[in-house]
Amino acid sequence: MSLTNISRYISLILRHKPETIGITLDKHGWANVNDLIEGVSQTYPISMEVLEEIVRTDDKQRYSFNSDKTLIRANQGHSINVDVQLKESIPPDMLYHGTGEKYVSSIEESGLISKSRLYVHLSSDYDTAIKVGLRHGKPVVYFINCKDMIKDGYKFYLSVNGVWLTKHVPIKYIKMITKKDYSKYVKGDEVMNIHVRLASKEDLNSIIEIEQVCFPKAEAGSAALFKERYHAFPEWFFVAEYNNQIIGFIDGATTDAPSFTDELYFDASLHQPNGAYQTVFSLAVLPDYQKHGVGEKLMRHFVECTRQRGKKGIVLTCKDRLIHYYQKFGYQHIGVSASSLGDAKWNDMLLLFDAS
Repeated sequence: MSLTNISRYISLILRHKPETIGITLDKHGWANVNDLIEGVSQTYPISMEVLEEIVRTDDKQRYSFNSDKTLIRANQGHSINVDVQLKESIPPDMLYHGTGEKYVSSIEESGLISKSRLYVHLSSDYDTAIKVGLRHGKPVVYFINCKDMIKDGYKFYLSVNGVWLTKHVPIKYIKMITKKDYSKYVKGDEVMNIHVRLASKEDLNSIIEIEQVCFPKAEAGSAALFKERYHAFPEWFFVAEYNNQIIGFIDGATTDAPSFTDELYFDASLHQPNGAYQTVFSLAVLPDYQKHGVGEKLMRHFVECTRQRGKKGIVLTCKDRLIHYYQKFGYQHIGVSASSLGDAKWNDMLLLFDAS
């Protein structure tokens, strides 16, 4: 029997119909593990080992155990009234919602409503939203203007498996992604399934090659420098992967000052793990994959990780032509930088997170 079928059955029980197997959930959505196994076993073969495997391998991380694995619950997606103790969080300025074309008229009349579920589910990237939309037929994806929603007092929650949730998204905060908007995510006739993840040591050669291709020799970091950086702060290296190929990366050190210095760029030992501000040293994408949303996905992932790790903000430097590009992520142009890297003119950019 496929674990997928068992997982779907468990999802039905823990999110919607615990009565299907004669169990109840407590006010926080927890079910007794032994009762769940006993109930599910009436329909599917299951054991504690099988349940642990389902929780561990679920691609969307739908379930969580408590500390001693006597209780289990779904992380989000409930239609029954439970409080899974969601943490109120500040979302990125923009999120995505994937749905089917058949729901467009309803959305454009009423906005996004939770319907049978407790919350509207939002995705942090376009690829995930497309996959959600495909479940409902021909997919449609909307931009969600979270920045204005936060200003207007709306609350957002982040589930432990990384799904953004809110009660309602009025139509004024929604914009459908048009063919012009989503074309950057397409290469040929294929929607690019780009995966952003923490870099491993084995990725270093690819990262160094991308750096050398994307930056002039006078500005590119050397192989030795990248090895020193990775040794000092591996937790701040992220790569974009497409068809099992590394096509882009982003990295940076942590500092206590909201400014970027050439000394920090060249000396990895100046990295301060507990510093208040994160820097971006390189955001680079192979030329064949530029203008397809890869850099945007890397940056949004980096911003969200920085926010979740409790930093006050992010600092970087850029050329004049890229000021507008970084401003769309919320960076402010502070002025001309003191950096003289490669004898070029650089601009200081600063992204500050809401202290609340």
